[in-house]
Amino acid sequence: MKILHVQWSVLGTADIEEAFLAEGYDVVRFPFSKNQDVVHNQKVEEELTTALHKEVPDVVFSFNFFPVISKVCTKEGIQYISWIFDDPCVFLYSDTVTNACNRIYVFDKELMFIDEDSKGTYTISDVYENVVYEGRMREMSHEQMLGMFVKLISCLFEATSVHITQLEVPELSGYHVYNYYEPHMFIIDVENSHAEKHSQTFENITINY
Repeated sequence: MKILHVQWSVLGTADIEEAFLAEGYDVVRFPFSKNQDVVHNQKVEEELTTALHKEVPDVVFSFNFFPVISKVCTKEGIQYISWIFDDPCVFLYSDTVTNACNRIYVFDKELMFIDEDSKGTYTISDVYENVVYEGRMREMSHEQMLGMFVKLISCLFEATSVHITQLEVPELSGYHVYNYYEPHMFIIDVENSHAEKHSQTFENITINY
């Protein structure tokens, strides 16, 4: 798979590219600046269109969502994956978020990552209706952590629908139960057009895709 990576001055750019490469993906860089009109910008539209025609990537990826990128991806019929970590990300209020090409993942909104040793500081209301990863993240290196994020995102490529099942944790699972926080297991079933089906487990989260 080839990924066109929209790169701007944000921490994690080099790390996520390294993680993509470690997973065996081809990466093409598209230099981008957040300090410009990222909604209506003819110059960016033309440059991105040229890059897509030249490189023919399978998907476009960026940290945060940019309407101008979504516009071009819609015209070119290519999937646009954006990973949101700004809160609030004002461009999520753009009407372009409804474009069919978009796959928008909101960090810390739908999918939360909690270290095993920190679970005692959370309550049920903190994680309500969220999928919560429960593992020993502090024992991971920066590279290992980003690699896990990339694998999680990869499971959702070309998803047409996602169904999440939350399960109670068996008593003998080894997960510690706190006074105000209950651990859970999650089964995520991803519908897509892939001929072969796969499954990956990340601690208490299993993704079938």
